[in-house]
Amino acid sequence: MKLVAWYYKSIDNDRCNILLHSSSKIYEARELYRLFKSILEIWWISLIWSKKYDAFSQLINISSRFMYFFRWIFDNLYVLSKIGFLTWKVMIPLQIASRLLWLFALLFYMIYCIITIKKTYNDESDLKVAAIDWTVSYMRENLKKIGVLRRD
Repeated sequence: MKLVAWYYKSIDNDRCNILLHSSSKIYEARELYRLFKSILEIWWISLIWSKKYDAFSQLINISSRFMYFFRWIFDNLYVLSKIGFLTWKVMIPLQIASRLLWLFALLFYMIYCIITIKKTYNDESDLKVAAIDWTVSYMRENLKKIGVLRRD
């Protein structure tokens, strides 16, 4: 839309303004689709909580999901005030808080991914070392375990 508006800028300024306004409304409509992402994060938190694995990894992963949850809450408040549903005048701090929470959530999730990769690599190398003296059928069973570890 903005590319077409840029084309019409020199030809027809009214059409350019209509296209730019339409583009901004489409952007706001895309933001409205994200209103219920916080509910999805609650589902993720409950799913992670139900799994039993390393306490530190679980803490990091749940912390990341809580930050995503609050990121979506602040983003929802920003979007609702932007479209005029809420009459708050603190739109910029909401947007800044939302983006900072997103950054920290990504950092925590990266830490969780690094821990998971390291653990999976160690488990896989232990299984490969132990596989030297195994029979073929026993080796196939443990290769399935390796596959499950890689999918985790």
